[in-house]
Amino acid sequence: MTKFIESKLKLKVNKDKSAVDRPWRRKFLGFTFCQWYGKIGIRVHEKSINKFKAKVRKITLRSNAWDMDYRMLKLRQCIIGWLNYFGIADITRLTKELDEWTR
Repeated sequence: MTKFIESKLKLKVNKDKSAVDRPWRRKFLGFTFCQWYGKIGIRVHEKSINKFKAKVRKITLRSNAWDMDYRMLKLRQCIIGWLNYFGIADITRLTKELDEWTR
């Protein structure tokens, strides 16, 4: 398949990103797939959660010289953007945990 893509279509295949594996072992645009009780669901990948936490830590860092209004604005933008992007996943429990963690 790689030979066809590179020779006929003249596209470059990234060997690090391209792999054949089970869907629940792969990350795709920050999402991963899971299966429970015979149903397939979409989850947020652990790396995406860690990136979100790092961003929140950076915004809420005490050594930042931002005033509280600006800090709250940036935190609100970060949270709303993250929820809008990952809203299609099953994140009801995750949002509660992240809310508690952020507070």
